[in-house]
Amino acid sequence: MLEILGYTAEEMTSDTFEYASIVHPKDYEEAKKEVVKHTEKGSNSYQQIYRLKTKGGAYRWFYDQTQCIVNQNGEVVERRGYLMDQTPLKEAEEQASQKQKELDRYFESSLDLLCIANVKGEFVRLNPEWGKVLGYPKEKLEGKLFLDFVHPDDMEKTLEAIQDLSNQREVVKFENRYRSADGSYRWIEWRSRPEGELIYAVARDITDRIDYQEKLKDYQSRLSQAQLFTKAGIWEYNIQKSTLEWSPECEALFGLEKGTFEGTFEAFMGFVHPEDRDYVTRMNRPVIELKEGTSLRYEHRIIKTTGEILWVQETAGVIRDSEGEPNKITGFVIDITENKEKEKTLREREKQLEMFFNQSFHGFFFCMLDEPIEWNETIEKDKVLEYALDHQRMTKVNKAVLDQYGAKEEDFLGITVRELFQHDLHHAREIWHGLFDKGRWHVETKEQKMNGTPIIIDGEYTCLYDEKGRITGHFGVQMDVMEQKKAQQQLEENEKRLELKNQELKKASQDAQAATKAKSQFLANMSHEIRTPMNGILGFLQLLEETETDQQQSKYIDYIKTSSETLLILINDILDVSKIESGKMELESISFDLRSTIEDAIIPQSHRAHSKNIELHLYIHPYLPGQVKGDPTRIRQIISNLVSNAVKFTATGSVTVECRLLEKKKKNARVVIVITDTGIGISEQAQQTLFNSFTQADPSNTREYGGSGLGLTITRDLVQLMKGDITVKSSLGEGSTFTVTLPLEIDSTSVPNLVDHQLLKGKHIVVVDDTTSNREMFRNYLEEAGCLVTEASRGSETIEILLKLSGQNQNVHGVLIDQQMPGMGGDDLAIALKAIPDTKEIPLCLITSVVTANNAQLAKEKGFQAYLTKPLRRRDLLDAVASMLFQEKEERQQEQNLITRHSIREARDHEKSSVLVVEDQAVNRALAVQLLSNRGMRCEVAVNGKEAVEACRSNHYDLVLMDVQMPVMDGLEATRQIRKLDIIQQPRIAAMTAHAMKEDEEKCLAAGMDAYLSKPIDFDEVNALLQENMALTQVKKETGKEVKPDNLGQQVLEKIMKDTGFDKDFVSSLLKEGIQGCLESAKTVLLAMEKDDFDEVKAQLHSIKGVAANLRLHSVALWAEEGEKQVEKKEKEAISQSVTKIQNCLWEIADKKDEEIGEKN
Repeated sequence: MLEILGYTAEEMTSDTFEYASIVHPKDYEEAKKEVVKHTEKGSNSYQQIYRLKTKGGAYRWFYDQTQCIVNQNGEVVERRGYLMDQTPLKEAEEQASQKQKELDRYFESSLDLLCIANVKGEFVRLNPEWGKVLGYPKEKLEGKLFLDFVHPDDMEKTLEAIQDLSNQREVVKFENRYRSADGSYRWIEWRSRPEGELIYAVARDITDRIDYQEKLKDYQSRLSQAQLFTKAGIWEYNIQKSTLEWSPECEALFGLEKGTFEGTFEAFMGFVHPEDRDYVTRMNRPVIELKEGTSLRYEHRIIKTTGEILWVQETAGVIRDSEGEPNKITGFVIDITENKEKEKTLREREKQLEMFFNQSFHGFFFCMLDEPIEWNETIEKDKVLEYALDHQRMTKVNKAVLDQYGAKEEDFLGITVRELFQHDLHHAREIWHGLFDKGRWHVETKEQKMNGTPIIIDGEYTCLYDEKGRITGHFGVQMDVMEQKKAQQQLEENEKRLELKNQELKKASQDAQAATKAKSQFLANMSHEIRTPMNGILGFLQLLEETETDQQQSKYIDYIKTSSETLLILINDILDVSKIESGKMELESISFDLRSTIEDAIIPQSHRAHSKNIELHLYIHPYLPGQVKGDPTRIRQIISNLVSNAVKFTATGSVTVECRLLEKKKKNARVVIVITDTGIGISEQAQQTLFNSFTQADPSNTREYGGSGLGLTITRDLVQLMKGDITVKSSLGEGSTFTVTLPLEIDSTSVPNLVDHQLLKGKHIVVVDDTTSNREMFRNYLEEAGCLVTEASRGSETIEILLKLSGQNQNVHGVLIDQQMPGMGGDDLAIALKAIPDTKEIPLCLITSVVTANNAQLAKEKGFQAYLTKPLRRRDLLDAVASMLFQEKEERQQEQNLITRHSIREARDHEKSSVLVVEDQAVNRALAVQLLSNRGMRCEVAVNGKEAVEACRSNHYDLVLMDVQMPVMDGLEATRQIRKLDIIQQPRIAAMTAHAMKEDEEKCLAAGMDAYLSKPIDFDEVNALLQENMALTQVKKETGKEVKPDNLGQQVLEKIMKDTGFDKDFVSSLLKEGIQGCLESAKTVLLAMEKDDFDEVKAQLHSIKGVAANLRLHSVALWAEEGEKQVEKKEKEAISQSVTKIQNCLWEIADKKDEEIGEKN
């Protein structure tokens, strides 16, 4: 103790020594309190620490342990103790405290995030920076699990880091996200070190760095995209190293492969266009002098490795070192060739625009303000307007403007609005006020030339604006319309005069129309008056021809008949011309058989051709459509006119008619009909007026050949009405070729007739004719039906062919033989063939173009089974061959009638028809009855409409020939009355009238008639009408009493077999298919009625009617026709009744014939 304090024992025990004097002043009071406290309490002992001053003046820390000695009264009488020097310990504690304070100051002031955590995952201590970063007071974080703040996506890797720390492994550069107080997440980078149960970590907020990296990444991506889109190449030139680096895009731009650029400035200059190298070199100096962060652009040309010249744009900047010296030049280059081309084009357009501006006949100008003006509701417009008058002036004009004002450019440019309109400033204010209000204005202004001459300007003016919406001036396009105004005034005066003329013309037109109507009515009346006696003349001539007459009488009859027919043709031609000229000619659009129509037009010409010893050939190509829509009557008239002319003007040789399909598109076809003759021909001059009315190629021919000159005119007009075309090629003395092209609609919905030529398939026919075209036509017709055809041109050749085929055991089923052949004729060939054992059984058919008395009988006597005259109908030829081939051998050996065109047709309609003739004139009535009776028809008569109605009420007629104009009751009213009768089957009613106008036909059909026959009656038309009706009336004749269902199917089967000659199996299959089809169509009708689709109803009923008639199911066909009639009235109940009858009849036939055909359900 003494040694430590430096005192001696004497000094410390002397009376002058005070212990309190060496106690540190700062410790004295505390030490004194301890002494007093323990003295008063009489404590046994106490401890304290305080500082004592050494003799040398220094203080040291001592530990004082004092023992109090007390007396009996508890008073302290003595103190004993010891002192222990604590100075080294205190100094160590002081140093530790100082270090702790320093550590706390560092912990509290560090900008890093400091953290102490335990292995449980709890924050133990955090510095304040955590509160700044996350927004929580650190007190709210300490003691919390730090995983509660980690982003869910970072949880897995955070747990892995905690596991490493638990294993006493240090974790560095670990990143995860912590949730802040506002709900956002901050990126934290950690460096953590474990120390036993504690983890010491230093972290920092790297959110900004991460965001920057993302932005940088996005920027780099966009930069890459920009490079991709712009094909920009990046380059960098190192000034110290003199090296040049190019990106792959840069190399591609110059035509190099990736990585092949040499990397020098000289190599780059080798690509620069020679004319631009000096310029590019000079641009290096201003680039080097650039401030860092700025750039310079320049353009030049390069030559790629391929030789292609491109325009490029360089953008360059400089990078400097720490001392400010240029270190690198960097930049990028893009291809601007396309822009350069556009600039060039734009300059050319600007040049063109400038040329247009200057050369246009319209006046173009710019009139600009000295300063922009505001123009809205907040300004004083009158003041602004006055400013514009004085400060808006002409700045650019073209020559047309100068011409309009009679000015020179130097005098006109700069002129103000006030100066331009000094003659009428009020007018100027109106114009400018309107222009500024509207922004664009089309206005007519009254102005003056520079010399004062008045002009009228028609202009379109458009205001020009700056970016603030202020008016800077306007652009104008204008014309001087003074002359136009004068012309317009003159035009208006002319229009007034024209209107007066039009009124006069209108009246004249009305008068002309009235005259035309009167002419048409006159022609109609004259037609009626002429046709009525002509009907009698021609009819009785026909009867006379059928009676016994001598040669002289026959000659006179021929003269009268020829003259009458010529007169009738002339009447018809005049009527047709009248209809065409007045626009009253209307064409029908109905379904018809095109081939039959063509044949019908040509066959009547055959007699005349034969009489002149002219060959008349008809060749219809196989691909010509069968059923089409159009006007068959007028098509027949066109062909008949042309063929008639060809026969008329041909003395020797032939007339050939060829019909073929030109083109086919879906439902539309173009058909070509070519008529070629070997007649007198037509000169080129005559061809120019050939189709004019009342004109013939050579007027002198009229005396020799006759004719009105209307035929070709009518033909041409009819073709044009059909939207077709007609042309002629001809040379004098060499004949003529007329070509008609007609567009027609193919009728795919029509049901074809039942084909009865199926058994011709595979049959071998030999065709004998010395004319190649004839053989070709016969071959086509026969091959189309499935026959095998062998041709021969002479009789001797035919015999050789037949014997050769016989020797080869090849059957020949028939021979077609032309009668007129050189050498061995057709008759001689037949005699020869019948005399040869191997050929005598072969059926023969004679084909002749010469018709003489008893010709058919002579053909039969010479061994022919069939006899046909040229020109041939295709169907007549096939029917004759089929009939000839399928006669039983025994039948051929017996006496049989010769097969002719007439016998074939008679076989088609062999049933006798019942006809009622209604005619008030006795002559016409007697004539009609006689002609019909001669054709095997049963006739009754009525003299007026009333008698006709009563006759139909009491009797059934297949056909009623009804005159229209009759006393008591006319034909129209009689037809209406008959149609109202409640009778089992309505007759077909055909009008007989001398009227030939379209409206007359329409009246007849509207009254309920089925056909319209113009007098004189053509009995071929009557026969066709009866044939059409026969299929529908046949069942009534055959079933006068009710047919029992037990044998109905069998009867139908037998009748088809009898009519067609087909075997039972084939007919049964055909009938089954037909009934099934009809039943399906009947169902479709009922479904269509539910949808009110009456077009479909009509189409299906029409289909049923056609199929049923072909299958000899006449009742079904009749009820289908009745249903069709009700479609127009949309009578659903009546249609349903017809369908029910159809279904019941078909089911009855099907049930009794074959249970597989049709089911009622």
